[in-house]
Amino acid sequence: MKFTDKQRSVSKPRKPKRERKHVTGRKCWCRAKRIKPWPKRERVLPGLLARGRQYMRVPIRGRFLTGFSRGSGCWIWKKLKNNRGYGVLWSAEKQGMVLAHRLAWELKNGLIPSGKEVCHSCDVRSCVRPSHLFIGSHAENMRDCAVKDRCSHGSRVPTSKLKEEYIPKILDALGRGETRTDIAPRFGVSRHTIGNVGSGKHWVRARVKVVVEG
Repeated sequence: MKFTDKQRSVSKPRKPKRERKHVTGRKCWCRAKRIKPWPKRERVLPGLLARGRQYMRVPIRGRFLTGFSRGSGCWIWKKLKNNRGYGVLWSAEKQGMVLAHRLAWELKNGLIPSGKEVCHSCDVRSCVRPSHLFIGSHAENMRDCAVKDRCSHGSRVPTSKLKEEYIPKILDALGRGETRTDIAPRFGVSRHTIGNVGSGKHWVRARVKVVVEG
């Protein structure tokens, strides 16, 4: 079929692009065959989801009472724990996780005063027995930790290069008049560390032990 010049100059009006909607719900302005559908998501079992929602509807007091077993000693929290070993559970009121031992204190004695911490007298982090808990400030909590010798100090610190048995040798070498530069290579530390040991700035407990035994 032949076209005249007039027919060739006139172009056909283009149809407006229609918005295509695929089965997956994606919108596009191009051909459907060029777009790959989204991968199918794994479905959660309806039973598990329903049980989770039903569990969250239970008041926090009821969920707390089912999280441990009573005994003659500590009441150990058996459900979810954080990376520090403390029991935790979800609170819809606070929209977040709360510590189980703090909740145990609040259910027994009321609200925790502002700026106070709930400390363990039994030194078991997962214990939620109210009789094993007491209120104190952060300084009191750290003092109790130091008195019970539960703080990380000396060779308990992972980055420590010295040990308790090295301190008497270092003090003896300093007493003989040796320089810090000469002593440091023997123990693999800097001369500043040897100076801190000699002045009593670091390794205080080991120095006290040497003085008491000496």
